[in-house]
Amino acid sequence: MQMDNQLPPKKAPGFCSFRYGLSFLLHCCNVTRMAQCTCLNLTMVVMVNSTDPHGLPNTSTKKLLDNIKNPVYNWGPDIQGIILSSTFYGFVIIQVPIGYFSRIYFVKKIIGFALCLSSVLSLLIPPAAGIGEVWLIACRTVQAVAQGIVGTAQSEIYVKWAPPLEGRLTSMSASGFLLGPFIVLVVTGVICESLGWPMVLYIFGACDCALCLLWLFLFYDDPKDHPCISISEKEYITSSLVQQDPESAWFKIFILKAAINVIGLIFYLIAEAEIQDWAKEKHHTHL
Repeated sequence: MQMDNQLPPKKAPGFCSFRYGLSFLLHCCNVTRMAQCTCLNLTMVVMVNSTDPHGLPNTSTKKLLDNIKNPVYNWGPDIQGIILSSTFYGFVIIQVPIGYFSRIYFVKKIIGFALCLSSVLSLLIPPAAGIGEVWLIACRTVQAVAQGIVGTAQSEIYVKWAPPLEGRLTSMSASGFLLGPFIVLVVTGVICESLGWPMVLYIFGACDCALCLLWLFLFYDDPKDHPCISISEKEYITSSLVQQDPESAWFKIFILKAAINVIGLIFYLIAEAEIQDWAKEKHHTHL
């Protein structure tokens, strides 16, 4: 029987369905992912001693009691540039391998491991900065690898979870790429002023830990195996995917993966430039 003669699948619940809840969970993961990528661009302003001459790398200056909650380091512009650009090293090297492995291994385990690794490294960045800039660069690079895994592997989820006509599922999750830098702009200055810049990394790292636990508890690789999804929604998803042309599906998956990574990279570049300019302006005004 040809595909055109098949009956369309029955409609299932919309925004109150489990697949939309899954898309919102991915949205939150993208928010924390982009927040962790961009927050260091803002905290770098208070991490670096801009008044003293650049001397020995990674030597903390002692300024009143504020240095306890906001440690300051004598990093030159070159070191700062390497620290901020180290994120791109991890993004670049992981894209192709994880696209291959996400087809072989369980996506739940891959993304769960990446979320856990990213959150742990976010918690380790403040002590790594105190030890030395080399350790900080290493943490940022490995963290970017973990975040690249989340960004690339999540497109494989929609192969089994997203009906072909529901493109808003991917739009909902991809919107986290823009919301993350916005949240960083809103809260980072307040946190640095009141609690110190290390707390920015600790807070976003803790949020990522919570999302990792939710991910491991709520997500299943195949909707057929999920114990909480309704029967009607399960039938709707599976029947929609059965009627999809395999060649067209693979082409859409390829386009989706490319779009998610390009959108994430564009948002990161824009956010990095805007945050750095805004932070420097605020810092000069404060001085």
